[in-house]
Amino acid sequence: MIDREKQAIELAEKYIREQIEFANEKKDYQMFVIWKCVILGNYKFLVKSTYPDVLYFEMTYNVESNEWYMDVYWKISNRVIKE
Repeated sequence: MIDREKQAIELAEKYIREQIEFANEKKDYQMFVIWKCVILGNYKFLVKSTYPDVLYFEMTYNVESNEWYMDVYWKISNRVIKE
């Protein structure tokens, strides 16, 4: 059986490695899934790393077309808004 979670992490990590190589940096980091679900038969993962770029990834695997979609987001702020 194919481990879709592992694939999602590997694809996001490949993106980060390409960015690190472009910037000629050497940094240690870890990858992890912060959320996952299956919606309409497709797999969706939110993937984050400890790399200090503040990026996170929404990885979706489309079962019918056998392809991955990667959305890369940059966290701009985190606020508490009280009612």
